Amino acid sequence: MLGEELSREIYAARTGSWAGPFKSGYGYHLINVSERNEQGSRPFEEAREAVSAEWLRDRQDEVSRDYIARLREKYGVVYGDEVAKLLSPGPKADVASR
Repeated sequence: MLGEELSREIYAARTGSWAGPFKSGYGYHLINVSERNEQGSRPFEEAREAVSAEWLRDRQDEVSRDYIARLREKYGVVYGDEVAKLLSPGPKADVASR
């Protein structure tokens, strides 16, 4: 999600400490390293299904958002801030790293 530099910073942080702030497209982040799981990465073949499902969900979301945006523009649909908040995408889980 936030890149290789963030991974290095978090890995270097001690358990029980805070790391950051880190800047991303979502804003700034502080990360608390509460525990470590030293299992390492999964081989791609083991993660393939989860990665494929995550990619497909992301693509479907993107296509849906684009379609809705075109409909809104075509028909002049306007909605308030409350509705905009409800419709905005939230943070995504990073399935591939598990």
